[in-house]
Amino acid sequence: MKLWFQRAAEHGDATALHALGKAYRYGWGVRKNVKKGFELELQSAKRGECEAQFSVGVCLSRGRGIASDPEQALKWYLRAAKRGHKDAAHNVAYFYEIGRGVRKDKKKAEFWHNRAKQ
Repeated sequence: MKLWFQRAAEHGDATALHALGKAYRYGWGVRKNVKKGFELELQSAKRGECEAQFSVGVCLSRGRGIASDPEQALKWYLRAAKRGHKDAAHNVAYFYEIGRGVRKDKKKAEFWHNRAKQ
């Protein structure tokens, strides 16, 4: 399975990049390498893979494979949330609610909480 994902990723397939990135982040069938996993998922996210955009937000939020950067995490969560990713919308709401990586904004927090429920 790794070989297929690796070949597809080498050809720029966003879904394969995301899958291979997760495999490296968690050590699924490959030697665990969180930094390499993040880099692969970032490539996928830049190619528009919604789930990878969310994963990049998680990594940036929690400092997994890269230094924690709440502002950049919010940017990636927003990209995924605008495409309908409910967990990303929830995280955007939370960031606005507590003022993480952004100024507190109760109205935006409420908007994204409602969006996450849809």
